[in-house]
Amino acid sequence: MNAGSKYTYIGRDEDEEMELDTEEVQVSPYPQQPQQQQQPQQQQQQQQQQQQSQGFFSSLFGSKPAPPVQQQQQQQQQQQSPFSNINSNNNNNNSSPYRGAPKVKKVVKKATTNILNVSLGTLSNETKIATGDPIFCSSCKVAFSNINQFKKLDSGDGESFDNVATAGGYNTETNKWECEFCGETSTIQLQPEEIPKTNIVDYVLEAPPVSTTTVDSNNNNTTAAVTATPTHEDDESYVIFCIDTSGSMQCSYEVPEKIPPKYQTADQLNAAKLQQSMLRSQGNMFVNTPQRHYVTRLQCVQYGIDSQLETLQKEYPNRRVGVVAFSHGVTIIGDGTSPVQVVDQSKVEDVGQLLEIGSSYTLNSPVSKSCESLARKVFALDAQGSTALGPAVAVAVGMASRVRGSKIVVCTDGLSNVGVGAVENKKLEDVQKFFNQMVDHCVRSGTTVAVLGIKGADCKLEELGKLAEQTNGDVNIVDPVSLKEEFKSVLALPVLATNVSIKVRLHAGLYIQDPTLLASLQSFIEKEVGNVNQDTTVSFEYGVNPSAAAKYDLSKLKSLPFQLQIYYTTMKGLKCVRFITMTKETTTSQEVAIENADIDALGVNLVQTSAKIASTGDYHQSRAKNFTNTTLLNNVIAKKQEKIMMQPQSAANQQMYQQQQQQQQMWNNQAQTIETQLTKTMQKESNQVESVDLYQQRSKNRSDELANVLFNQKSMNTRKANKKF
Repeated sequence: MNAGSKYTYIGRDEDEEMELDTEEVQVSPYPQQPQQQQQPQQQQQQQQQQQQSQGFFSSLFGSKPAPPVQQQQQQQQQQQSPFSNINSNNNNNNSSPYRGAPKVKKVVKKATTNILNVSLGTLSNETKIATGDPIFCSSCKVAFSNINQFKKLDSGDGESFDNVATAGGYNTETNKWECEFCGETSTIQLQPEEIPKTNIVDYVLEAPPVSTTTVDSNNNNTTAAVTATPTHEDDESYVIFCIDTSGSMQCSYEVPEKIPPKYQTADQLNAAKLQQSMLRSQGNMFVNTPQRHYVTRLQCVQYGIDSQLETLQKEYPNRRVGVVAFSHGVTIIGDGTSPVQVVDQSKVEDVGQLLEIGSSYTLNSPVSKSCESLARKVFALDAQGSTALGPAVAVAVGMASRVRGSKIVVCTDGLSNVGVGAVENKKLEDVQKFFNQMVDHCVRSGTTVAVLGIKGADCKLEELGKLAEQTNGDVNIVDPVSLKEEFKSVLALPVLATNVSIKVRLHAGLYIQDPTLLASLQSFIEKEVGNVNQDTTVSFEYGVNPSAAAKYDLSKLKSLPFQLQIYYTTMKGLKCVRFITMTKETTTSQEVAIENADIDALGVNLVQTSAKIASTGDYHQSRAKNFTNTTLLNNVIAKKQEKIMMQPQSAANQQMYQQQQQQQQMWNNQAQTIETQLTKTMQKESNQVESVDLYQQRSKNRSDELANVLFNQKSMNTRKANKKF
């Protein structure tokens, strides 16, 4: 668990009221960066020039270009307009057509550093399986941890820190356990080997296969092969590319360079041969006019798959890769070593039969053997017909269900209009029901789905993207010429565990909340997560429960306990629970909490929380939360930089200063993105009165552009923020 600060602030929550209209507000209050910051921009400029000199196809299938200097200059200019005056009409653009929009008052909890980010990448770390069964407090359901007996605590990500003991604990002489979380006293009988020896403990809920464990006869513990991720050589999971070959995939784009012969269509090859023939026959008399080069959406998909086949062949030789293509119907290409199977058109409306067709289909060959034959069949595909996206997804889900941890990559440029899941001329409730069915199947089988929509097309991402969101896959709207990098990105992180659910339990004097749920003062929260990878992060806010103040005087406690309970299934089917218990020192001073705050932890919470609220349709509430959290983040950075400036100049201090500036710009950019998208959307609404009906209507009519932003920000983590920066 990553916290917003080293300290838990035990002061009371404060609310603030904001008055908002639909005008966009700039979120960064700091007008400039120090002079020393110019060097990174120069380096980015040099990188940009180098990439431009490498040619189009090297950049198309190479690394992502650095952001242009002009964009950074615009961002710095935006910083000159602070949002601290949000309640004032201080925008000088008097020509704005939206200045007459009615103002809406929103009350929001003033931001504090009391946030918890649950990083589930910790499941990649091996642990020892504890002996016996976990013991729970009969009152608050916290697992016995023996937390007060440890001098050092493991954070779960390789770091350790000093433990500050809290109230309560276990007395080995009397066998009495006073729960550190609620004060409930219990009598428990434990053998010495059953007492936890560390603050991170795993228990087996269902016995593992014999081949996955070894017994340590010295301490009676089962040493887990709880390595959640199989090695590259052991990974035999499926990767299914579910690709759109409808007529709109013929849409082409002009590119500056000649397409390599390997990727050219028959028409393109014939045109090139004709030109060469004319040159040979007419010699210098033939005027060789500059030739224009075009690439279709389908070709971009084909390039991307071909590139990933080569990568997977080298890095995951035993993975099994298959392709499902869809236009007016569904065609199973498979791994390229078997005859193509065309799904009977009479079955495209039957979810059960489509899933059965997929689950009965086997990918016989690993990618190390099927790579070339599959690539040939992929390049033989052409674009025509309508879009049977739903039936293709159902078949792909059935195929992937055969192996836990498999992945599906859906790539489309249009609305599903044939069979199950069709958006056109169908009730939205039916579409949602279909995708919910797909989510349920994926969660049960441990399948992750990534959804890539083609930029400039409408694919109703608000519904399709939920399939990815709820299976912990990526969602993105991409330029076709960037598909290679996108395919690489969505396949980069292997699944660590499946069927993951978490329970976060705090001291009984605290509360914990998820912004998408009804306000609650409970000291625990539960959440179904599904599949997780190294980057999976879930953020929560917590605070002091005023109704518990009479029973628990938190000011007398030097620290407060926190426990994360992770229920998960490993890639080998081993069902376990991991308990991570920590303590955090308390403070009644917000200044102390701010001085010891974690910038990235606050940034992740800022972005996730704003996006989660916006997804409910309450855009003004999301913006208000965005503003108060960004204010806190910028105050934290200002305090840290003020402290650095008071210290003697050194290379280390200068590096820290620059890093903080980069963190600030990164998170402010994310905050500005959602502010821009929400205000742009609201400006298109005419005199809409705030109501539940309006919020629901916004969800139904959400543009692909906004849906893409919200999906990405709801699953935000530091790596993703750096990528989007």
